Amino acid sequence: MKFSIRLLYLYLFAFIGLLVSVIGSIQLVDLGINIRQRQTSTALAMLIVGLPLYKYHWKLISHRTES
Repeated sequence: MKFSIRLLYLYLFAFIGLLVSVIGSIQLVDLGINIRQRQTSTALAMLIVGLPLYKYHWKLISHRTES
């Protein structure tokens, strides 16, 4: 596999998307346990942003590495 700045960018943003999704999921689980409704919007926003960010970049990575 050839190294390129574009591939590094894709991996970086896939990682960021995954990280944001995991943090949002953890916050939602914490909310379910502690019933803190103020943080619900933050946790949902992290999931709404993080999952598509991760999926989009990971899809580009998988297509790039198949070629």
